[in-house]
Amino acid sequence: MSREEKGRGIAREAAPACLTYGFARLGYDAIGAGALVENAGLRRVLEKLGMRRKPNAYFDANGGVYYRIEHQEWRAE
Repeated sequence: MSREEKGRGIAREAAPACLTYGFARLGYDAIGAGALVENAGLRRVLEKLGMRRKPNAYFDANGGVYYRIEHQEWRAE
C-alpha cells in the first residue's frame, strides 16, 4: 500500500467483505490475520471486526500480533 493510500479507510471497508466471503461463501470455520505491533490502525480495524488476539509463535517472534475470529463469533453486517 502506498503512503497516499494509508489512512483512507480502504482496509476498514474491505475487511468486512472479506469475512463475509470467507464465512458465507467459502464456509471457513475461522479466519485469522496478522499485523505488525506498531500498526495500530490495522489492529483497530481487526478488533472492530470482532477479531481477538491469539498467541502465534511466528508472529510473536517476529514483531507481529495475530488475530482470529471463529465463524460462530462473526456477525454479518
